[in-house]
Amino acid sequence: MRNRKTYFLDLQTLLTYLSAQSCELITELKVSGQTARGSIILKEGKIVHCLLRLQNGLQLTGEQAYREIETCTQWQVELEQPEEKKKKPSPVQFSPQLEPPPFFSTPPGSTNNLWYSPPLRQKRPLDPALLQNVSMKERLILRSVFAMINGKRCCEEIKAQLRLSPRDIDDALASLRALDLIE
Repeated sequence: MRNRKTYFLDLQTLLTYLSAQSCELITELKVSGQTARGSIILKEGKIVHCLLRLQNGLQLTGEQAYREIETCTQWQVELEQPEEKKKKPSPVQFSPQLEPPPFFSTPPGSTNNLWYSPPLRQKRPLDPALLQNVSMKERLILRSVFAMINGKRCCEEIKAQLRLSPRDIDDALASLRALDLIE
């Protein structure tokens, strides 16, 4: 059994909010005057399938479907229930937030810890036009990393909280710095 909730959020905000969830996002929209149903499947916060089905039976998948539904702001979200999650083994059985690497002598929140970088801060909003020439995956990574930057989190904390590879996060931070969006 699944738990369904309605959210009135733009897709990027919703994806950030559901960053570690396994669920289905469903929306309805008009495409060429026809009602269409869009669906995005998330597994542990990552998009694994995107589908747009029009009334006439035509279907779009992948990035083509994503481009049509990314502007929707009303979503039905069916979260995977805990019983369903237990049936599927989780790829990561530990929380990196709870166990800092052994070379850190003090916890991340300590003021005398010289290993942790200073908190990152947004300098200005992320303009979607800046991301037009990057792939959907890169766009999602950049938006997810940018959303985590709040003036309180450092690079290491963002890496511990997002389910992305440290290299992807480092690349995203470098791109955001190059665009002069963060400091």
